[in-house]
Amino acid sequence: MPSIYKYLPERFVDNLLRGEVLFRTLSYFQDWEDKYRQVRGDRYEGTYLHQKPDGLDLTFNHAPEPTKLHGSFQSRVQSDDIFVFCLSTELSATLAHEFETTTCVEFHDPAKLIAGIRAALLRRPSVKSKRLLSEPVHYYDSGDQVGVKWALPDSITMSKTRDFDWQCEYRLAFAVNDAFSAGATQQAFVFPNGRWERSSSDYPEKLLKVGDLRRYCTVWQFAPDGSPVKRSMNHHAVLNPV
Repeated sequence: MPSIYKYLPERFVDNLLRGEVLFRTLSYFQDWEDKYRQVRGDRYEGTYLHQKPDGLDLTFNHAPEPTKLHGSFQSRVQSDDIFVFCLSTELSATLAHEFETTTCVEFHDPAKLIAGIRAALLRRPSVKSKRLLSEPVHYYDSGDQVGVKWALPDSITMSKTRDFDWQCEYRLAFAVNDAFSAGATQQAFVFPNGRWERSSSDYPEKLLKVGDLRRYCTVWQFAPDGSPVKRSMNHHAVLNPV
């Protein structure tokens, strides 16, 4: 399996190398407010979005013909019950800049990280389902055919609109409260300039301890010219990651 990469501030690197892997909910990323544009945040995180420039053909009860309405069909997962850890398949100075850091941790043996997370989930009685998703994010166009994807929370979790394909994201995800069960979604039709409001959240998180990862990692520091330089493993930080 090729390397995967985690972009994060320098001061949090050693927490990760010690095996502290922080999973945040999809709701956290739904509500993240980026200063200039959506980078970490995505208002459609955990939502399957279907819309077309000329509107959608909707059939109402007892109507003989479809009605074309402008807006979007949205199907949303239980975003407070699905936890994700986001990485990338690319080592890139551009990605580091977009994520406002100069530091990146390369997992050159991703299987070790994934195995450690699986073992940590087994030790967490609060996580009834031990299913862990681990794969590259699928990017789609909002005008694509819907099919049955709207009813599949695991598929929605591992998908994002093509606006974010530059991130080349690789995602790890697990769920509580049967949030990956088929049909555990809600649907709405949202009119243009409208927004499907969601209940407020306290953004739960889960910190999994997977054991020392230093043997399976390389830490890269990006120089001013964008070239990656290996960082010494002797640096120590004590703060929790964000």
